[in-house]
Amino acid sequence: MKVNQTFTCLLSFCGVGTINWDFLIDTCAFRYQVMTITLFLLGFVIPFTVIMFCYAAIILRLRKKRPLPSQSSRPFRIIAAVIITFVLCWAPFHITALMEMVLNTNDFLSPLHIRIIITLQITSSLAFINSCLNPLLYVFIGQNYKAEIRKSFLKVMERAFVESSTGTHIYSKSTNVVQSDETEV
Repeated sequence: MKVNQTFTCLLSFCGVGTINWDFLIDTCAFRYQVMTITLFLLGFVIPFTVIMFCYAAIILRLRKKRPLPSQSSRPFRIIAAVIITFVLCWAPFHITALMEMVLNTNDFLSPLHIRIIITLQITSSLAFINSCLNPLLYVFIGQNYKAEIRKSFLKVMERAFVESSTGTHIYSKSTNVVQSDETEV
């Protein structure tokens, strides 16, 4: 699309071959609004509703299974963390997309439009990071990971000190351990 004597690449939601430019611009704007609203509904509202419904069912079952004083807060912390992470990762993207739809101008080189486009790129990256964060939340909140990391660290340090003090190298493959003494020449 040529704007102000420069060419601009855009996502076009318009039909090809239409000659009536006013109709084309109106059709583009309408299709863009439909796509943005559909993305908001299918990408945020419905998933958030499903997440809330499923986790509410899990919480109700956990409360029925265990008496209140003996309940661990760990499952509730995991659920809260997943929900908060989803909202913090996806809401900025959808808010920015809705702002772009509402503030839609035909001046694609305006400072406001450029800021919105940059913000959309940043917030879409944040939204995709949500997929990486969920497994980490389940591991770090769901298990006693501090003790496991401490054990692993102590084993690594123990092996390092044993190797350096005895001058031996330990090579392990599955269950076989082979030790060899180093001799200096």
